Amino acid sequence: MTIVNLAMTAPNPSAPLAAALPARGAMRLRAAASWLLPHILLALIVLSILGLLWFLHRHESEIETNNLHRDTELAELAVTRSLLAHQEFAARLAGSLASGLTPDAFSEQTEAYLRRHTEILNVVWTRSDGSLAWSAPAASTSAVVAGQRPGQEAREAAFGQARAGAPQAYTPPYRDAAGQPAIEFHSPVFERSQFHGSVSITLALRTAIERLVPVALIGKYRFSLLDAAGQEWLRVDDRRATADWLTHSARITLPWQGLQLSATSYKTDSLIGRSALIGLMLAITAMLVWSLVSLRRQVSRQLAAAAALAASDERNRIQQEKLLLSSRLMSAGEMASTLAHEINQPLAAIANYNMGCVRRLKSGQWEVGELLAALEKSAAQAERAGKVVRRVREFLRRREAQREPCDLNAVVREVSGLIETEAERAGATIVHDLGPGLPQAQADPVMLEQLLLNLIKNGIDAMRDVPAAARTL
Repeated sequence: MTIVNLAMTAPNPSAPLAAALPARGAMRLRAAASWLLPHILLALIVLSILGLLWFLHRHESEIETNNLHRDTELAELAVTRSLLAHQEFAARLAGSLASGLTPDAFSEQTEAYLRRHTEILNVVWTRSDGSLAWSAPAASTSAVVAGQRPGQEAREAAFGQARAGAPQAYTPPYRDAAGQPAIEFHSPVFERSQFHGSVSITLALRTAIERLVPVALIGKYRFSLLDAAGQEWLRVDDRRATADWLTHSARITLPWQGLQLSATSYKTDSLIGRSALIGLMLAITAMLVWSLVSLRRQVSRQLAAAAALAASDERNRIQQEKLLLSSRLMSAGEMASTLAHEINQPLAAIANYNMGCVRRLKSGQWEVGELLAALEKSAAQAERAGKVVRRVREFLRRREAQREPCDLNAVVREVSGLIETEAERAGATIVHDLGPGLPQAQADPVMLEQLLLNLIKNGIDAMRDVPAAARTL
């Protein structure tokens, strides 16, 4: 019964698990931090790369947009200056006609001007009654000139504005007999406030854009001429791919019926290179993300495997502790009778010493020395029984394996004292041959006791058929 009570007083097996809960919580926090930190760093890297790409794209776009606006304004200014020069020529010619310019002089001045400005289709002097007086170039027939000019309604409207004193009267844009876009303006001819007709100049719009816009800009942009409604009248390009998002329109400042000059940038090598660079950086970013994600998955698998291995090791450790405790209990059970005898001897001796003292006291014949000697012997037997109980209690105590410096000689003596009675009952003698001054060993003393106990028991069992005189262990 004593052995059973000692086993029942062993520590609760759930105590190590309860003590491990805070450590597991800390491990979860560290695992969460190790999982979250790479994701934060990855997000920062991706956001930094995307922010850099966005900044570079915006910076380049601003530069290209500014260049586009500047170049469109330059192109519109070049067209406007040339048109102003044409208007001044028409005004001078009208003044010369009012002063009595002869047909030969008219033809000479206009032919020379037309050779320098091929965007002008014709120059016509219309009398005040609307009839055609002179026209240039002289090689053009009246039918050709008529095909180049706008319809009668548009001509009469512009002619009427010139009669009313407008310095320059423009017709709306139109398409001539060949289907090409053109426009015509009239400059009035007055002599002493008397209207003598108008000088009109017909401009081929496509040729005007091709000639008047600087060649460098023609090579960079596709130019279009739009009316007030946004309808495209012509397009000057070389059929290259365009960056349609880089488009800007500038209103022609002269009274050209709301016409606008629109420029669209071609896709240059810089745009293609920038797109390729952006694509390459995005591809590198995607590969980096993929690599980090793959690395995280691999690390997660390794951590999971390590955690599973640690859990398996923990289960194995607990199982080993259970097996070790079971082995100790079985050993204690096998030695139960021996331990009971080991304890009963000092208890019986204590009872005998006490009864002897009681009888002496009742008889009245006692001496202090005799009673003191009996009580000292009784105390010694009680200490002996206590040592037996302590050895069994320490042997059965459940605990985790702990390596500590231990005296091997002391461990041998402890185990020998624990199994000495069983050895005597089996007729075996345990002889100690211990070396003095042995260094201490780093080991678990309880496990060493269990190992030595098993070895000694096996030795005793192996000598049962050996003669009693030779049963020495």
